[in-house]
Amino acid sequence: IPKEYGGKGLNLLEFLTIQEHLAEGDAPTALSLGWHLGTLLEAAENRHWNGDAFAGLSRKVVEQKALINLAQTERATGSPSRGGIP
Repeated sequence: IPKEYGGKGLNLLEFLTIQEHLAEGDAPTALSLGWHLGTLLEAAENRHWNGDAFAGLSRKVVEQKALINLAQTERATGSPSRGGIP
């Protein structure tokens, strides 16, 4: 989560370092948190969310410890998060 929304503002290297440490202790936990953290990092870096949507999500993650993920499967076009059109 970016600092302006109450997070630490981690970059990709810091994210991957955290993932390595988590995986050393418990690989399934690292995998599940990796989807959450990676989704947030991508959204924070790209800033492609409209209006206050990302700010609201960030508050939920920081204040309520909300976890998020993406549920996307598009056989012919790939993931909509990477440009595939459903």
